[in-house]
Amino acid sequence: MALGVKNNMTRRIGPCPCGSGKMYKRCCGAIEEQKAINTSQTNKIYYHATSMTFGNNIIPPGNWWRIVQRYVNPDVGELKKLIIEQTFEKIRLQYYPEKPSRQKSVFLFEEIEPAREFIKEFKRQQDSIYEVEIINKNCKFHKGHIKAVDTPKPELPFITTLEQIAKIYWECSQTEFAEIIVESPVKIVKKCE
Repeated sequence: MALGVKNNMTRRIGPCPCGSGKMYKRCCGAIEEQKAINTSQTNKIYYHATSMTFGNNIIPPGNWWRIVQRYVNPDVGELKKLIIEQTFEKIRLQYYPEKPSRQKSVFLFEEIEPAREFIKEFKRQQDSIYEVEIINKNCKFHKGHIKAVDTPKPELPFITTLEQIAKIYWECSQTEFAEIIVESPVKIVKKCE
């Protein structure tokens, strides 16, 4: 192993120089890694599926969470959504605080076909697909597997399984059915369909 590689590995698994007591890769190293990902990802065109209209062509972050919070007398399906989102946020705060909050983000797709699949899979035929661009180029950015957010199998312990699924979601960065979450408003470029 080359000396430079060994020193870099030792630095990543060693204590963080900021004094937090965490490993560098779980503290400032994770922040540096996230910034590098952001720089390469935020200049692209993305797609967003929604049934809402936005008069100023700006979709604000956190829109999904605002919808979930408005549930009045939620049914079982809506309660599951609330539990899932709260569990994902708990796991993010506990293990991945450098990642964007799903509750404060806009949900995007890298290509139009996964947006179509999302509409079909989640029975959202009233949604339109928009081509969008990220406004805040330095925002927090994460690519997660959208089906990981789905409800665990009923025969397994719900919360334990959900916490394991949340960890997989936050650790995942390469997936074919990915959703992108960004803590930034996005600008609608055009309506696609």
